[in-house]
Amino acid sequence: MFQRFANGQIEILKEFDSHNLELNEKLKIELNSIGLSDDLHMNKTAPVKVLLKNGKTIDFATIRISKKPPIGYYFDHFKEVIFIDKVEAIEKSEFGLSKKIREKAKNAEEMRMGFYPTVLGASNGEKVVINGKPLFFRNGKIKRADLKLENESWDHRVTYVYEEKIEEQVIVISKK
Repeated sequence: MFQRFANGQIEILKEFDSHNLELNEKLKIELNSIGLSDDLHMNKTAPVKVLLKNGKTIDFATIRISKKPPIGYYFDHFKEVIFIDKVEAIEKSEFGLSKKIREKAKNAEEMRMGFYPTVLGASNGEKVVINGKPLFFRNGKIKRADLKLENESWDHRVTYVYEEKIEEQVIVISKK
């Protein structure tokens, strides 16, 4: 298993070095309208829907703009690593959280071990909690567009709606 992991990392590093991975103007304009956020390593990220040049559409794509190659354990959280030169177009994901919500979540305080809640309100009156710094929100009954920031703290006695785990996330790599 380690050998397979190491070989995969080496191939990704070779691809990263051999491709022109800068954003074109059309993609830059769309990303600016969605809003870029900083991740833990001060790379720029955004939740998007992508249309690949091969015709495939992906609803849960994280654009990552960085000088650093996509290697390390963090990238195991994604179903696939895709380079920006494979992308035809990007648009706002119906599941992508707004920049305002992402920025608020970035400053959430730890309430319990590894639990960094941010309270949101849904248009149907329900309270929603996101944990940490998610880029996407998916739940069967509430859409991302229905969410707004609430000016309240998480309370363990309140019943909240939580996001569903999203297994099919991919990461799209672009260079600064």
